Amino acid sequence: MEHSVTAQLSRRDRRRGTRQAERLQTRIARAEAEGKGRKARSLRRLFARSYSVALGLTMEEMARQNARQRRPVITGSGSQIDCNALQRGLTGEIWFDEELGKSEVIIPKFADEEMISADIIQVRPTSGRRHWRRWRNRDARRKASSIQLGHAPGDRYTVFSVKKSSGGIRPIHAYGVTDRVRQRLLLMAYGDRLPINENIYSARGNGGRPAAITEVVRRIDAGAKWAAVLDIKNFFGAADRGWLVRKLPMPKAYIRSTVLQEDTSELEGRFMRDCTGIARTRARLIIEDQMSAQDVYGMLFKSQAGLPQGAATSATLASHIITDAMKMMKLPYGVFLIVYADDMLLLGDKKADVEKALLTLSGTLSSHPGGPFELHEQRLRRASDGFDFLGMSFRRRGRQVDCVPDAEALKKAQKRIISAALECIELGQTVALERSVAGVVASFTPWRARLNWLWRLLNQLKRMFPELHDCLGAAYARLRAAAQAELSRI
Repeated sequence: MEHSVTAQLSRRDRRRGTRQAERLQTRIARAEAEGKGRKARSLRRLFARSYSVALGLTMEEMARQNARQRRPVITGSGSQIDCNALQRGLTGEIWFDEELGKSEVIIPKFADEEMISADIIQVRPTSGRRHWRRWRNRDARRKASSIQLGHAPGDRYTVFSVKKSSGGIRPIHAYGVTDRVRQRLLLMAYGDRLPINENIYSARGNGGRPAAITEVVRRIDAGAKWAAVLDIKNFFGAADRGWLVRKLPMPKAYIRSTVLQEDTSELEGRFMRDCTGIARTRARLIIEDQMSAQDVYGMLFKSQAGLPQGAATSATLASHIITDAMKMMKLPYGVFLIVYADDMLLLGDKKADVEKALLTLSGTLSSHPGGPFELHEQRLRRASDGFDFLGMSFRRRGRQVDCVPDAEALKKAQKRIISAALECIELGQTVALERSVAGVVASFTPWRARLNWLWRLLNQLKRMFPELHDCLGAAYARLRAAAQAELSRI
């Protein structure tokens, strides 16, 4: 049944996909419990090829995007570069002269760090307005019918750069509906085969960031006096793709095509191989105009190394790598490790034990075959002196543990709320603002004054923008009541 453009996507198809996924997961769990490995593998492949599940996931992803009511995107100054053309620029374009009967290689040239060979590099400006329309049911059915985990789709995806606080750039992958559905489908079919250590809180592990922050407070309250905050240098980019293909418990074709976005196994197709023999890719780079040719090539290489940041599968696989590494080490008694993505925290009662655990952890990660991984060390800190972890500042004051967001986290949360409020004024809908408020409340757990901070921020926005009075309504009243109740508990 087709709905109008303004109607929601088919709920019947979404419910059918959910029921089919639950039914197959139950059969897989029963086969694993009975020791029927061959039947379990067959059911997982059936899960990965299920049209009903793929259609349900596609409907959910499209419904999520439709609910956002996105405004037309006005892009900034920059350019799009086709990664295939950029790769050809590394070795030159092969040109064949039929009259002479020979081939020559044309090398693109750079002048003043600008790419001037447009035929080879294919630089396109991105400035302008991009129109957006809501997804329809027929769009979901068309995309779901073509989803295959072992073969790359025809959709493009975008790679853009984010500046690191420590310097350099981090390539972020932005995927469309088809790729996100493929990644989610792969996790649903094979995610239970990727064990997660109890000390890992990212991805599917133990409640996420709020649970990790709560655990830090509990450990300090239980008597931990020393802390060492660590992170892994270029964790996602340093992952060994060969090790992932060999060791992940899923078909290799799925790993290469869906997880690593490698299309090298495809011998034909629109985005696969050309006459140069270089493996083709579906990626486009979004670069800033002031980036040099060297920076552009550096971004290209970083985007094709390790786990792609932005993929739905990367966080789960990163947690799987850390879990595999933790099997190889034993921490001293009284030392606890808390992991969230590539951020780590060691807590212990004695300074010597924490230092010993730090050496053990560093040696294990540097020798892991899925890496090697290098730790960024910070000086050991007393819990009474305070330390920062996951955007929160922890400090023990007597018998009480203070946990408040750091300045950077507050700035990001404020920016998120203001952006959602402006969208609320423009579109007249509170969906984005309510989700932003709920996200900030969850991310700032267990800060005891988070509701009052949010209420004061929204109160200031109401004074600046009278239009928010009609948009907020009952949501603002509920937040004010919760903030008043919070004051009585502080």
